[in-house]
Amino acid sequence: MATFHGPSKTFSAAAATNLSAAANVGLVVALDGNGDIVLSGHPGTDAIGILEDGGRAAGDACLVAMTGRVTRGQAGAVFNEGDRLTAAADAQLEPVASAADIVCAVALQAATVAGDLVDVMVAGFQQNHDGNP
Repeated sequence: MATFHGPSKTFSAAAATNLSAAANVGLVVALDGNGDIVLSGHPGTDAIGILEDGGRAAGDACLVAMTGRVTRGQAGAVFNEGDRLTAAADAQLEPVASAADIVCAVALQAATVAGDLVDVMVAGFQQNHDGNP
């Protein structure tokens, strides 16, 4: 059962698969048809937030940062502070590149290499309508 944590802007639900690797922290996530947490992919159309905690086996509750929360996001590419970010195919964050991309977060820190964990603000998961990165 999913639980919304009010002012903290977090959400918890069970992991659909094993998300126990610490490398899953900061990835973009979605809900599957059962309401369980799964990794999202490009362009992020199913995304609901960013995974805040690792070490979760299938069925264990996961904590997910939702719109408006500042959290740590995992970079899939180099980006600058202030860049709008979308979900890459592997659920890492990368700069938006087209109008079809869904804006999942805004970078509050630059990422200098893929795999960096940087501060981001979770965005409203809206399409990048202006088509500009």
